[in-house]
Amino acid sequence: MASHNARLVFHFPVAAGPTKVLKTLRTLSYADKPILTVTELDKLTFEQNADTNRFGEARGLAEKPLGLIETTKAGVVLTPRAHVILQKQREAIQYDLLHYLFSTAWSAESPAQHTRSWFYRVLCERLWAMQEVIVDLETRRTLTQEIDGQLRLDFQGVSAFSESISLGSQTMDGALEWVRRLSPAVMEASEKRTWHFHRRAFCSPELFLLALSRSYQLSGAELCMDVLISPQRREETCRLCLIDPLQFDRMLDLILPTYPCFINPGTRSGSYGRFVRFQNFAILEDLV
Repeated sequence: MASHNARLVFHFPVAAGPTKVLKTLRTLSYADKPILTVTELDKLTFEQNADTNRFGEARGLAEKPLGLIETTKAGVVLTPRAHVILQKQREAIQYDLLHYLFSTAWSAESPAQHTRSWFYRVLCERLWAMQEVIVDLETRRTLTQEIDGQLRLDFQGVSAFSESISLGSQTMDGALEWVRRLSPAVMEASEKRTWHFHRRAFCSPELFLLALSRSYQLSGAELCMDVLISPQRREETCRLCLIDPLQFDRMLDLILPTYPCFINPGTRSGSYGRFVRFQNFAILEDLV
């Protein structure tokens, strides 16, 4: 929990987007000698990329809440989950995994930590609930006002909360930069600073497995037991993946033969719906 003098931070600039996070990770991965400080890492990443903005904000997100880099006695190093992300050959998978980490970093048990993650998750949930919407200036303003109202409800009992906290358009633009990088896309550009949001028909198998596993783990499901795929589990999984619920069974059929060490078809079936059996709950570090 944050101290009484701390402040909740929801704002993050467009310059802290996932592309810059990946560039920071690659700088560390390709370095031919140890990088001793984050200042040195920021400088080296900036020098190696044709970018007009510095990398400090993106590197800060890579540290917390994403947990992708850490400072040790040997210098700044990649964490195991960062190595897994970089091992994925397709950028679409890398962005999906960054989206998962960012969406799930905040928890109600430690509400003063990783509050940028709270904002990102709430924005994604609201967009998904709208199904399809033109995200223009007016929509961004409306979403910002609505999320600001939810913020005051969710954080009013947190010691670091202050009524002076307010969300602005830059915070919204910074979060939308993450949403726009997802592929298959959920945000299609239509006009200048205007996008068409829609649920997607597909996501990476890695993201779907993580989302489904997380939903069941948080519900207290037991391993090696048949569990019903309830409407709630379907919705939670599709919402986190930003996919159309009609595509749930298609995605499930894709991951069952791909990840038998984590999930298998249930031994039961019936009019209630499909059953699955988890051998292990998946975490990103396991997806080597």
